[in-house]
Amino acid sequence: MGTKNVRTKKYIGNNEKFADLCNYFLFDGRQVIHPEDLVEKDVTELGIPFTEKGSHTIEKIRDVLKSCTVKSANGVTYLVIGIENQTDVHYAMVVRNMVQDSLNYAAQVEALAKMHRKEKDLRGDEFLSGFSREDYLVPVVTIVLYWKAGAWDGPRSLHEMFRVKDKEILKFVPDYRMNLIVPEEITDFSKFATQLGAVLEYCQCSGDKERMKHLKETRKKDGFFLDRESVEVLNECVNAGIKLPEQEGEIDMCKAMEGLIADGRAEGRLEGRLEGRLEGEQLGRARGEARMGKLVQILLSQNKIEEAMKVTTDEKVREEYYTLYQI
Repeated sequence: MGTKNVRTKKYIGNNEKFADLCNYFLFDGRQVIHPEDLVEKDVTELGIPFTEKGSHTIEKIRDVLKSCTVKSANGVTYLVIGIENQTDVHYAMVVRNMVQDSLNYAAQVEALAKMHRKEKDLRGDEFLSGFSREDYLVPVVTIVLYWKAGAWDGPRSLHEMFRVKDKEILKFVPDYRMNLIVPEEITDFSKFATQLGAVLEYCQCSGDKERMKHLKETRKKDGFFLDRESVEVLNECVNAGIKLPEQEGEIDMCKAMEGLIADGRAEGRLEGRLEGRLEGEQLGRARGEARMGKLVQILLSQNKIEEAMKVTTDEKVREEYYTLYQI
């Protein structure tokens, strides 16, 4: 399991962040789901389908899965909510979610059938299906959270994945629509109640120095602070490059962004100097997939500007970095 996966699971698995995300997506920011309403559930979805050759086991692991009670004017609703973190576009995510949801429903049916077998309270058709007229399923809602700037260019529904576009045919094929949150598409971050909103707002402008500058200016008056865990997620998911202080406490993001914007200007100057230094074949290699070019790109992405300059001239230092980054 990669570091990004671990950090995002831990971050969004926090009840406050989980409830905040659900309230934003399901209730337009209204505080309907509360952290104390959430109950952790096993993230493993199991199924045992039967075929002519016997049965085999299907196992799918979710990122985060919780059950909750939603109280509203319409009464009390029980839900199972799963959140899937994506740091890259998954072009088959629709089918992946659909399978996970189906396995959960199948497990609910099997649990009820097992209960009825123990109670021996079913007869006739109910006995054959293991499901009585009074039984019901708990709705499952799966939300995908995309942890990057820019658009999600993958399909968002099952019908989008078909080459068939004939509506006369498709009306007989049930569609499955993916619930997706993309930072680029969020227009009102005030609907979030925790630092998750600020994290996603930073994700939205990451990689764009002008948008980052605008974010810094708009947030400077009221202050923009994030806790260490939020910054660690940003560093991991969008390569924010924010330096974490040794002491505990929140990080002043306005100061951090100011430094990153300045580093961006310095990086531009560095690239100009590199172009002057690396001529001909050496320049082409540095821009391409060659070892030194790859090393320079890694160091620049980590804001190690002086180190990037040094590896272009000092072979000993360059070899040390090749070993460090296993290039």
